[in-house]
Amino acid sequence: MAMLNMYGHDTRPFLDAAWNAIIGEEESKARANRDKQTGNRPAGRRANANQPGAATFIGNATMLILNAIACLALFGAWKSGLPYYFDTKVPWICFAAFTYTALWRMNDGAAFIFLPLACLFNPFYSIHLTHRAWSVIEIVSLLLVVAMSLSFLANPKK
Repeated sequence: MAMLNMYGHDTRPFLDAAWNAIIGEEESKARANRDKQTGNRPAGRRANANQPGAATFIGNATMLILNAIACLALFGAWKSGLPYYFDTKVPWICFAAFTYTALWRMNDGAAFIFLPLACLFNPFYSIHLTHRAWSVIEIVSLLLVVAMSLSFLANPKK
């Protein structure tokens, strides 16, 4: 109560003096400098974070569109209702989408999922498996791509 009577309801000067006594003079100068740079904002308000630029937005949009096309191709291949000429295009579609996603989101750890998928759907040296094995691979890949795309939507690249 003595602080409130002495300083009114603004106890910041007293707290600043106490804090300076605890941490020392150099740190208090650095803190005062930070306060000048950030300005006096109300409590709970953060400084404006750097917003992603146009290139980042286009890269994220391209990645999500490629993943959506790969999901459609994987779903079509899994259902086997597509003609043969489209079935030969699935490795190319998936390879392009998975490689781009792995490179675009490399810092997020997405490469650990998308690089093996890109190698699996590699159109240059194709892997010959039975139809049943490819059906399982396609549905698992489809589920992984959908889950990762939803994760990318929730946490876009900055």
